[in-house]
Amino acid sequence: MERIRLVVFDMDGVLTKCRSSWYFVHRYFGTDNSENIRLFNEGKIDYPTFMYLDVMLWKSKDKNLTREKLSEIFEGMEIMDGARETIDRLKTEGKIIAVITGGLDILAEIVCRKLGIDIYYANGLETDENGIITGRGVVRVDPYRKDLALQDLMKRFSLKREEVVAVGDGEVDIPMFRLAGRSIAFNPFTEEVKMNATVVIHGNDLREILNYIP
Repeated sequence: MERIRLVVFDMDGVLTKCRSSWYFVHRYFGTDNSENIRLFNEGKIDYPTFMYLDVMLWKSKDKNLTREKLSEIFEGMEIMDGARETIDRLKTEGKIIAVITGGLDILAEIVCRKLGIDIYYANGLETDENGIITGRGVVRVDPYRKDLALQDLMKRFSLKREEVVAVGDGEVDIPMFRLAGRSIAFNPFTEEVKMNATVVIHGNDLREILNYIP
């Protein structure tokens, strides 16, 4: 079996206990984005529009919302049990660790800092000259084409697919699963996710994935 050189993680629900960083902020502000999710899932709005509508809900509660304020909110996000030990072990083995998420870079920065991960692909939010979030998103990761970010990583490190493991939980992770040589569905959302994964794990401790990464 080919030795694994790269392990790439989804963020929400895999490295963090909350399955949606967007929901985490909505819960903080007491706002509801279910209509935005419906419109996006039905293809009636694109992702930049989804981001804008969501952020404007937050700004209805705090019109002077800044990255710093969102960072304060996200500091309360709980890291998945066993995540620190998992990342430490993989790094000790010399593996490259990366995060590919359709979530926000504000949270990705926090999670990666806490876990000692140097590489992440995530989406951003535009700010004005006063540091106020405008509502417009900076899309770096298309949620339904996370394989493009993984392709970029594989080219960057000259990796074959047999040297890559992808870990995720949602249907948006399936394109990564199909590109990677091995895929791990950690508490998968749907049967579709299970069907596209090499390994399926149900549990609350991320260290379980170590049993399937040579």
